[in-house]
Amino acid sequence: WAGQLKPLFDANPGMDWYELENECDVSDAAWYGIYLTECCRILDRPLVIKSEYIGRNGPPPEHPDDPNAWSLIDFFRSLVPTLRSLRAQYKLALGFHAYTAITPGELGALVGLSDEFRGYQWRKIWREVLQPAGLGDMPVFLTECGDGWGSGGFTPDQIIASMRAMDS
Repeated sequence: WAGQLKPLFDANPGMDWYELENECDVSDAAWYGIYLTECCRILDRPLVIKSEYIGRNGPPPEHPDDPNAWSLIDFFRSLVPTLRSLRAQYKLALGFHAYTAITPGELGALVGLSDEFRGYQWRKIWREVLQPAGLGDMPVFLTECGDGWGSGGFTPDQIIASMRAMDS
């Protein structure tokens, strides 16, 4: 994968950050650590790790009582040694999506204005995993946002308010 991305990245040297993947569906932290290490070695540039699906199989659960609801936190705990090692040599950031906390066809709350489970689980990862591990300065980027599943019902001002809440 990194070998396929390298020519594209090399052709665009003025970028501040490069997104490594989008919605990478992997639940094995050991494998992902090896993959990430090789991508950093091959690409050797600031990378945004797309974190939406990693740590579980499939999209993020919609409810905190889902058995896999907090698996992403466990995944990042397992990934801490790799992130520490890579951060000594490479610039890494986390990327995530901020859509509505809804199921298809239902209108819910915008992620940035919803509860900790869906809207703020990235802060929970930062507070409970990255910060105590000395990785609290790792940038976090909002790489996609909106009302999700084309459900509509939110105004641009509400979406902007949600984005601002995510940044606070």
